[in-house]
Amino acid sequence: MTKKFIFVINFVLGVTLCVFAQTQQTFKYQALARDADGTIIVGQNISVKISILSERTQGLVIYSELIRYNPKCKTLPHVCGAV
Repeated sequence: MTKKFIFVINFVLGVTLCVFAQTQQTFKYQALARDADGTIIVGQNISVKISILSERTQGLVIYSELIRYNPKCKTLPHVCGAV
């Protein structure tokens, strides 16, 4: 009886861990845009390109996204006209 009970407990714990061990589909970030002199860019439209590369700096692009931000829009950039 105890072997069967231990097996059931281990099985339930194993399934539970597998269910909660899923990868995250998004990540959060904040950024501050600056010009070449280091001055913060305020009140201007900006575009940001984010790329995820494989293995090294010059690697194959796995994912790329271009975000255009309009400072007149009062919502998050991905809600207001992202590409």
